[in-house]
Amino acid sequence: MDTDIHHVHGSRLRCLGALDNDRLVLLMGRSNVNKAALPLLPLLHQLHAQGFTIIWYEGRGNVSQQWLAQQSRVWLQRPSLQALLRLPLAGRLLQKLVKSLLLLGHPSHWHYFLAAWRPIAGQVRDLQRLLHDLAATQKQVYIVSHSAGGRIASLACDGAAIRKIVCFGYPFRHPQRAEEKARTRHLAQLRTPLFIIQGRDDEYGGEAACRHYPLSAAVRLRFIDADHDYQQLPAALLDELMGEIRQFFSAA
Repeated sequence: MDTDIHHVHGSRLRCLGALDNDRLVLLMGRSNVNKAALPLLPLLHQLHAQGFTIIWYEGRGNVSQQWLAQQSRVWLQRPSLQALLRLPLAGRLLQKLVKSLLLLGHPSHWHYFLAAWRPIAGQVRDLQRLLHDLAATQKQVYIVSHSAGGRIASLACDGAAIRKIVCFGYPFRHPQRAEEKARTRHLAQLRTPLFIIQGRDDEYGGEAACRHYPLSAAVRLRFIDADHDYQQLPAALLDELMGEIRQFFSAA
């Protein structure tokens, strides 16, 4: 799959189609960059076939996180370091030291520190900067997201150049943490249309749990048989969802 890469305000955009297209779909994935939204690729290819330009969006924090992982992996593969890496405590300290030294030598990636300290706020701000630029070009921007990508998009959307958002697996709650109102509070006042496709067995909020959250009239919730990863969705279900997403995008 051939894509063009553009860098805007430190964020990276991988585009399938022309960036000057009037209809853009931004893909925003999970906060864990190692868990790509691969199950959504068939849907994105169908949208591309219908005339949308597909943009894989990576904010500055994710770009720096990927760069740091790649660079530190190269350094830690040195034979002279292998003995230390086999020691649990020394290995962890060595990895942190290597990452710290790499970051200190590359100021262009210092945004990594802010992203680690305030991950959601930083990503929302990055997305808003991109949307501000796109608004000046009068483009129709839609978002297809997975998990934390949907949370960031829904926080950034009101007053921005986003027409509609689709989110697979909205993270209503973290399975290993107490309830966090910041994850859902804004959904009760959301004005931008949001279509949430949620797995009945999603550990971040299944069918039983999601019924308790107040949602604005702009939010539509649809349950399917899936967990948070959305792996191996049946072809028939994907076709059904594609039809619903197409209808959602085209509705006034």
